[in-house]
Amino acid sequence: MKKIVWLFGQSATGKKTLINKLLSGDVKTLEDLNFQGKKIVACKNTIIDDKQVLPTKPDNFTYDDTTMQEDNEYFNQEKAKNRRSCIMTDALSFLNSNNDILLIKGQDNDIWPHRGDIVKYFLSNFNNRDDVEIDVYILMVENDKIWSQRIAKKEWFKSFPNQEEVMKNMLAERKSNKHESRVVAAFK
Repeated sequence: MKKIVWLFGQSATGKKTLINKLLSGDVKTLEDLNFQGKKIVACKNTIIDDKQVLPTKPDNFTYDDTTMQEDNEYFNQEKAKNRRSCIMTDALSFLNSNNDILLIKGQDNDIWPHRGDIVKYFLSNFNNRDDVEIDVYILMVENDKIWSQRIAKKEWFKSFPNQEEVMKNMLAERKSNKHESRVVAAFK
């Protein structure tokens, strides 16, 4: 049976690194996940650099964007719609391919109604199919100090003038497991 795997986790938990290891055929990683001998592909739009934008792929799905947030410094409607369209069309193409596993790098935005509700639309179209299994992996870095060091290296984090306060808030959210709870709730 085909498998679609969503990879979630706070920033700096290794989602893209894991995807790249799987795509490059890293033997240990494939064995750890029991993916050896499988043809693995990734939804390209979810692993590209944030500054890149792939062309929107037209799809035949119906969306209600009446509650979508207006553009601001942290959110762009067109980019969110593009991401959603690419995920939906990549999933459909995957189901019609000879590949075994599709990897999707999830983002917090994917589970929010005001940011495109990508997971909701994905599940409503693919969850009840009997030709695909949907798995959700939530990656974590256990050590706060290591995680903080990894966050501090992120370009988007370096742009904050109040880095200490942002880090404090991110650590508080991390300790409360809010991200994990939101992801689990979105896939119920």
